[in-house]
Amino acid sequence: GFRSEDFQSCAAVICRPGIGTVTDCLANLVPMLMFYEYENSEMQHIAQRLQLLNMGRILVPPYSAASLQTALEDLFDPMVAGPMQTAMASRRRQGLAEAAALIQQRLLEGP
Repeated sequence: GFRSEDFQSCAAVICRPGIGTVTDCLANLVPMLMFYEYENSEMQHIAQRLQLLNMGRILVPPYSAASLQTALEDLFDPMVAGPMQTAMASRRRQGLAEAAALIQQRLLEGP
């Protein structure tokens, strides 16, 4: 797998928007250029939601070298990348710790 340092060294990631990759990109403020199988409703939902929240862009078929280059140029534009990173940085990040504390609290309270 990839380490946090690996993601931090990326200006952007071209990926299928699986929850692991998305989590790592968001944690490290790395903009995403996403593509997915259109029959995969989970990835479609994640990609559409991230694009709506200005945390990534969807690469729309038909795929070609020219469309990839255009999409990357857009993603690397400081007027696009800056607000994307700001959007990612402004989101809550303590969900895992909060969930663990809630589970622990419920376990200690008992049935």
